[in-house]
Amino acid sequence: MARRGDMLVIHLVFQLLDLDGIDEPTLNWRPTLDRVPETAASVQSWLIHHVEELNALSDALPGGARDLRAHILHNLAAHLNEAGQPHDALQAHAEAIEEYRAMAQHDASAHLPDLAMALNSYAISLAQLDCGDEALAACQEAVAIHRTIEASHPGTHLDGLARALNTLGARLSENGLHDHAVAVGEEAVMVARRLSEHDRDAHMYLLATTLNSYSAHLRRAGRDSLGAAAEAVRLYRTLAETNPRGNLPRVAGALANLAGHLGSVGRHQEALRSLQEAMEIYEQLPDDVRKGFLPREAQTLSNLGNRLAVLRRPEKAAEACRRAVELMIALAADSAVHLAGLARCRANYAARLATLGQFHDAVREATDAVQIYRELADLQPGRYEREFSGMLATLGSVQVMTEDYHAAARTLAEAILRAPEDGPDQHIDLAINALRRAHAHAPAETRAGWQAVTGMSFPEWLRDEGP
Repeated sequence: MARRGDMLVIHLVFQLLDLDGIDEPTLNWRPTLDRVPETAASVQSWLIHHVEELNALSDALPGGARDLRAHILHNLAAHLNEAGQPHDALQAHAEAIEEYRAMAQHDASAHLPDLAMALNSYAISLAQLDCGDEALAACQEAVAIHRTIEASHPGTHLDGLARALNTLGARLSENGLHDHAVAVGEEAVMVARRLSEHDRDAHMYLLATTLNSYSAHLRRAGRDSLGAAAEAVRLYRTLAETNPRGNLPRVAGALANLAGHLGSVGRHQEALRSLQEAMEIYEQLPDDVRKGFLPREAQTLSNLGNRLAVLRRPEKAAEACRRAVELMIALAADSAVHLAGLARCRANYAARLATLGQFHDAVREATDAVQIYRELADLQPGRYEREFSGMLATLGSVQVMTEDYHAAARTLAEAILRAPEDGPDQHIDLAINALRRAHAHAPAETRAGWQAVTGMSFPEWLRDEGP
């Protein structure tokens, strides 16, 4: 029974659904299908509650009840994530890991692979909630376990090792350790290729996924990444030929990734075409599939706006960014997980509006983005300081355009104070240049705004051309 948790849940779900008329060819399945995720989550919650009673029988049924509970918890976490309940999903992940860890102490060969799998899923969920340090630790442990398994049972769980390495590479890159991420990503691709050589169809998705991630690590490390990104697109297209519903969204994601690589080497027209194709795919997905990829669709729209701006199509750029903001507003209303994404889309939209000379509208969008970053910074100190400082610099520079010099000076002073020591120089440069413009036009207002935030006199070196 422990290995049939999914089948048990499916059986119970079907018992609860209204299946009258199931044999009728004209039956409208949509209302029934729409109930499946909620019913499955309810069933799994019920099972977990009652499996607690089974745990008392674990001495009589060694590992059976505990294994079933761990399996159900792991699947419940996945369902909760899909249902937009990431914090509840984390709790389910943590409990599953606790169960697998306890079982692995008694029978490592049977349960270490499950523990590594659970840790890898936990790391992905933590990363989605911007818990970077915890995510990194979880996937490092998952990789270490897989290496232990590989040392004692070579070749038995290579797919798990490749997935764990892929997750670890993403977390290293997120923490700015780009060269380390490249090394880990390269190993993930090597393992996936080894598996693909033995059974290409079975492991094509894994190879495409590792290549897609590896290309991103290469680009962030300033290395040639186009080959890996393009190969990932080709593999996803092949997969989509036999399973379009499952793989077309992945084609779109890989195309958006490829666009970034093309843009980084100045091939902007090709990048634009990749983004446009990605958007066409997202917009043609069935509604139930598209819903799960709306955050990526919004990000792709925002990136499309940026690319159109590079190609000097400001009106179309602003429209794409506006649509991205609309999507993210709806998503953030359902889950705070999307607040950072909304802030980034608002930031891009503000920049596009400023390019069009719509400075007051740009101030509105930038102010909303700053407010989101302020809330995020309070919740997770240090996590968003770079983005927060950059957004403040953007807002302050636009406030200068609206001749609100006192407000601009306050905003820009905060941008400089919040800027991390290892933050991007362009944020500081933007703030300094905007402050100098403000001071040139309204010295008294600018000095007063600066002093209100810093408690210090306006620096001499900011008054004219520089130090």
